[in-house]
Amino acid sequence: MQTDIKAIFKNKLIVFIFVFLTLIYFSFTFISKDHSIGKDELSYLSLKNTYQSLMTYKSQHLYEAKLQDPTSDKKYYNNYLTYYENIMAEMSALLEKYSKGQDVNPQEVEKLLILKILVHNERFSGNYGADFVSPYKAYPEKIEKFLKEFDFTFNIEDINYFEESNGSLYKDLVAYNIKTVESMIDAYFEKDPYPSTEYSIYTYIRNINYGTISKLIYMMETFSLGILPLVIFYLVNLYKKDGTIKNLYLRPERKIKNYLYFILIFLCLAIFIVYLPRIISYIYVLITGDLYKTKAHVTVFQKGLNTFATSYENFWADELQGFSMTDWKLGSKGDLLAYNDLANISFLKFLSYYLTIDLLKIILLVITATSISLFMKNKIFGFVLNGAIGTMTILGGKINSRFFLNKFNPFILPNGWKLTLGREYISYFNAFVLLLGWIILMLGISLFLARKRDLE
Repeated sequence: MQTDIKAIFKNKLIVFIFVFLTLIYFSFTFISKDHSIGKDELSYLSLKNTYQSLMTYKSQHLYEAKLQDPTSDKKYYNNYLTYYENIMAEMSALLEKYSKGQDVNPQEVEKLLILKILVHNERFSGNYGADFVSPYKAYPEKIEKFLKEFDFTFNIEDINYFEESNGSLYKDLVAYNIKTVESMIDAYFEKDPYPSTEYSIYTYIRNINYGTISKLIYMMETFSLGILPLVIFYLVNLYKKDGTIKNLYLRPERKIKNYLYFILIFLCLAIFIVYLPRIISYIYVLITGDLYKTKAHVTVFQKGLNTFATSYENFWADELQGFSMTDWKLGSKGDLLAYNDLANISFLKFLSYYLTIDLLKIILLVITATSISLFMKNKIFGFVLNGAIGTMTILGGKINSRFFLNKFNPFILPNGWKLTLGREYISYFNAFVLLLGWIILMLGISLFLARKRDLE
């Protein structure tokens, strides 16, 4: 086997594909590094943007609060005014320190950003009545602990009294932000478990899979999978042409063992093509950037990891039309489901889920492409079939996957990254079962054909 694997990896086409993918990944590492900014600059920009938004909405919000406050002493309005005056005063003081080049504790910045988001969501949750869960009602102990970080006092529950005048905010948006606030408070008390700059393996892998900088890289992820069927078809036809398959049958092993021998060789090839270029770029980032830490969190749709439930069974709306990785420095983007349907899992655990799905997809592609290439005598038909499978794989997630029959097509599944996040029409667990079922089915059919046909 070692000789056959070496021969494959010396093939000019294989070498070209590997070098091409590696160069693409390396080009992205430089783009990622150029776009990365230090934590101090990031904290300053976040604080400045937040202060400007408070300046924009202060008058409007206080005016609405005054109109909605029926008390004679305007206690709810005055409580809200206290919050506005104090948080803006503290932000202004920190911004002045930045302008003078003085050192600013990033924790002080994070504290104010979290308070702004907490009050914002506490206020809007009042729009849906006393029974609607607000951040404070969801986890009062955490919030009370957090509020002790501030010198000024105001009643967080009174903030919940105010209603948005036009009532345009989605309930699910409030519910999602409840989970976001909890995540941010947890991260605050962990004393910044995240990398100290944006150029880290954590953000690099995130950008690759979510396409926040380059759509080309995202296409490379699916392209490296989609070309596998045609690469295998090409190699099998080389074997048939040079007599390798005939020579294999001179060995005393059974036909099934010979078939499995090819599966194993092509599986090694697939892992080499798909993962090695990525790993090389990851190592480069680890050497030149910051080490990621497993405490970095990813918000996922929890039910989708172990049930057939999907996010589409809940009402959700999002300008990005999907989940994203939690980023508590810049604010979170993503699903708008009930907060108890979401969970924060470690980045390392997230990667294990993601890679499991991608590995199952690779195994299915290898079995299917190898069987078509070996057992189909019509080369044109074999080429078309493998090409169709590769095309579906590359376009996975863009095809109308909600069509009933497409839910049973494993080749159009989105990548493991999106499935683990839970943003798709099919849950992670459903995709796992679907892939495993198809692997067993295809392997069973292939083993049956291997017994009945000659591999030549």
